[in-house]
Amino acid sequence: MQVKVLFFPLQDFTKIKEMEVENCETKSELKLFLSEAYPGIEKISFAISVNRIINPANELLTDGDEVALLPPFSGG
Repeated sequence: MQVKVLFFPLQDFTKIKEMEVENCETKSELKLFLSEAYPGIEKISFAISVNRIINPANELLTDGDEVALLPPFSGG
């Protein structure tokens, strides 16, 4: 299984815009992978959207999903 990860607010930190990630079945596994690949990333505040939908739950990822790391924001 492979997902595309877009690093919108974290491009300065990661030095890349996007990457393909394999074998992460949940958002929690993806966060763990990212913290191992980019030590310190867990200290940065960001939201995760899957296929352009933000869901705070630890949802399952499926092959071909597009995951975006988004800056924190608030609504009104």
